[in-house]
Amino acid sequence: MGRGRAVCYFSVAAATLSGGFVRTLSTPGARNSDSEWRVIAIVEDDDSVRKAVIRLLEVAGYSVRGYASGYEFLENWRVDSPDCLVLDLRMPSLWGTEVLRVLNRAGARFPVIVMTADDSPGAREECLREGPVAYLRKPPDERLLLDALRLALGRAIASKTTNL
Repeated sequence: MGRGRAVCYFSVAAATLSGGFVRTLSTPGARNSDSEWRVIAIVEDDDSVRKAVIRLLEVAGYSVRGYASGYEFLENWRVDSPDCLVLDLRMPSLWGTEVLRVLNRAGARFPVIVMTADDSPGAREECLREGPVAYLRKPPDERLLLDALRLALGRAIASKTTNL
């Protein structure tokens, strides 16, 4: 994966965007406190991109599930709910913004990272209204994607702890 420019939206106070990289004060690993593997879902219609992201995340120690379309993911997420979703914005049949809307209406409680090759201001604004943790431009820098994922998982842990 090449070096990508990122446009990021973060609502966690511990994160800042500096020099194209996400920095966090706390970066949890691929396992949670109970030593269970974190499951990351990848929804990407481009096979080569999906496989590359899956390989990157598996090497980083995550358990990864790949989906070729938003429909495929939406049919399975309740049965095999991920700890985080990495979602392509522009897909042929169901765009990422629509997937986000469906998940929001259904009350999904996992963080979402959006990746897109189309960084038009209108698409970005529409997407960010749906509340992703990060918005990354493709091809994403590997470190930036991993840092965004750590931030998203840290946010999910903080949310679960707060809601206990």
